[in-house]
Amino acid sequence: MNRGFFTGRVAKQPVLRGGGSATQVCYFTLLKNEYAGKDDKGAAQERKVAISFTAFGKKAELISEQVSAGDQLIVGYRVANNDREQNGVVAYNFSFIVEEFDFGAPGEIKRGRLAHAKGNGSDYGTSKDSQ
Repeated sequence: MNRGFFTGRVAKQPVLRGGGSATQVCYFTLLKNEYAGKDDKGAAQERKVAISFTAFGKKAELISEQVSAGDQLIVGYRVANNDREQNGVVAYNFSFIVEEFDFGAPGEIKRGRLAHAKGNGSDYGTSKDSQ
């Protein structure tokens, strides 16, 4: 089985589907910049890497409720086949399935919410779970 870790910022608000008796599924994309060599003048270049992830069950629920666009996530994932047949032709593909995750640094949206809540005397973001 192929496994890996990826750390990046959430591209846009995660999407949650399912619920009730169906398993909840959350879709989100992480972005990060990585070194891509040097240009002709010797200056470092970067390229943007984007990976779409899928989380299920309680992980899906937590990510969709607690994560905003711009937040950093550290994801442990496995690669799973996602092959489909259409008109007798098999299209081979794969999915990055979240096995574990950890919250990283908050993004601009969450920092703004935290600052606003703190200014209003709210306990937002100060529970045991967020420390």
